[in-house]
Amino acid sequence: MKRENQLSVWLELLRYPAFSVENDRVAYINEKAKALMLLSGEDILPILATGQEEYLAFTTGCLCLTVTVQGQTRPACVQMVEGYKVFLLEEGEDTEGLRMLSLTAQSLRNPLGDVMSATDSLLPVLAHWEDPMIHEQMARLNQGLYQMLRIISNMSDAGEYLTGGRVFAPESTELGGFFQELFQKAADLGTGTVQIDFQCPRDLIDAYIDRQKMERAVYNLLSNAIQHTPAGGRIHARLEKKGKRAWLSIFNEGVKLDAGGQTDLFFRYRREASLENPDRGVGLGLPIARQVAALHGGVILLTQTDGGLQATMSMGLHQPEGCNLGSPRLQPDYAGCRDHCLVELSGVLPASVFETGNIN
Repeated sequence: MKRENQLSVWLELLRYPAFSVENDRVAYINEKAKALMLLSGEDILPILATGQEEYLAFTTGCLCLTVTVQGQTRPACVQMVEGYKVFLLEEGEDTEGLRMLSLTAQSLRNPLGDVMSATDSLLPVLAHWEDPMIHEQMARLNQGLYQMLRIISNMSDAGEYLTGGRVFAPESTELGGFFQELFQKAADLGTGTVQIDFQCPRDLIDAYIDRQKMERAVYNLLSNAIQHTPAGGRIHARLEKKGKRAWLSIFNEGVKLDAGGQTDLFFRYRREASLENPDRGVGLGLPIARQVAALHGGVILLTQTDGGLQATMSMGLHQPEGCNLGSPRLQPDYAGCRDHCLVELSGVLPASVFETGNIN
């Protein structure tokens, strides 16, 4: 009883809706969650919009899935606390705020495009100069522009990704080859002193994925892993097939986050100052990755080990039911036809990668 009382006090102190689950039934509900008409004793499995299989196997870490409450799908993170599974729910969508964020980004995109076009014309001219300082400064300038493009793209797409309004266009894709190409491209670019390797089964794994969205989600997870890997460390990526699902894991050495930090990474606007470098945007990249996993019927699981942190994204292998299909060829290129890997990893790659001779 004392343990239950302590948990209930803790849940009431949280600033967002939360409830505990015992034996797969809702136990204690804090006041913010009661406003969502959740009931004590309710079976948790019918509430889960995505991640039922992952939830049943969950024992440790931070599981990011989605729940259906009052007819609306909400992101949620699950953690083990005192033997209970505790759900922390994202609060209602700030539709107006996301719309303003998107409009602001759109107004910035055109002038940024003009500056990047001017830089594209200038870099080949300056490449003939033999002054190393000029080469270094132009590389840093170009890298800064790519970082701005990434931030603006995240802001522009925030409303569509995070409210589920963006067209979802899955294609039949062999996952091993698809992910191999992404990780190989990142390794070829050079990530300073961080090494990247990728492993996948010999057997082909076919699935229906939106390639552009999945690519973006993977690069966001990889960027976060590179950012938190110490010099000389390694990042291990692995693709596995388990039953009717595929699992992509990205493990990076060295990083340690407490349970609250793991949760805040995937809830927009909630990242603590100690976790966020102002140079890397407004904290939308990982929430977008979380939403991409949900679109593919999957979840993201963060697990802490003695050696580091592992982010695992699951995805269904079959075409999601009821998805809003669209032609992949009609999807706008969020990066303005620039290299997606350079854009998404612009905050963690060495500046030298962005010299004119290296970006083609």
